[in-house]
Amino acid sequence: GGETVNQIEINRRVARIVVGGWLTGWYIKWYFFYPYFTRTVYKYPLTHPLFPDLFLNPVFSSVAYFLPLIVIVALFSARKGVFCLAASVMVVCSALLSMHIDSYNDATFVASFWVALWLLWFSRHMDRKDDSLPVQARRLAQCIIGMVFLGGFVGKLSMGYWNGDVIRNIFLSAKNSPIYWIFNVLSEPIRLLAVKCLSRAVIVGEGILALSPWIPFKYVAAGSVIVFSAMIFFSTWRILSVSSCLIGMLLGCLLWDQAKGSK
Repeated sequence: GGETVNQIEINRRVARIVVGGWLTGWYIKWYFFYPYFTRTVYKYPLTHPLFPDLFLNPVFSSVAYFLPLIVIVALFSARKGVFCLAASVMVVCSALLSMHIDSYNDATFVASFWVALWLLWFSRHMDRKDDSLPVQARRLAQCIIGMVFLGGFVGKLSMGYWNGDVIRNIFLSAKNSPIYWIFNVLSEPIRLLAVKCLSRAVIVGEGILALSPWIPFKYVAAGSVIVFSAMIFFSTWRILSVSSCLIGMLLGCLLWDQAKGSK
């Protein structure tokens, strides 16, 4: 009996970690999104013939951004229904913002949608006690990671990335980043070689992680954290708006290993 209760409690902790990571990514750019969704979208409404009225109305984008605040309740709940409801809110809001004219171009909401979908599936099964649940949850997480990095990999298959020009321009514009000062200390030949090597390393790294469904989970988790950490260091901490939900999903899935090790 005690072992069964323990397994269900571990599942709850997994869900809480994922919810926490998701909320962190969703609101970490609050300083930008708060004025944007409360003032800017109303003052400068966007229009486009390809978008239906629902996805042009700024009221819907504002509500979709702020509504997930109620999901905080799930961090303190032990009820399956609360997690299912929270995940449903997360799915609907992230799906809406992924398609709304005010926010469709921000990867935050696309990554959040897939993690929310994972959580919705997991929440419906979180009272399971069989050993196949962690296996299935991890496999789904690996598929999501693979899809995200496949998009990044394909998007970088251009001469601008391969020869380092894009990375070089990113470094030159990141004046608030330590890498900006390091970059400018280097001589021009070394600088060009460094950005070319780094850019190609990013492409290769994302290409490998695109194969995540066929790579052991622990390597996927470690590789993803390393790549995201490198992006933060070499580019901007704002990438956390995209990576936090993915990292939360991976860390949540690692909790089962920790629980096994403590037995």
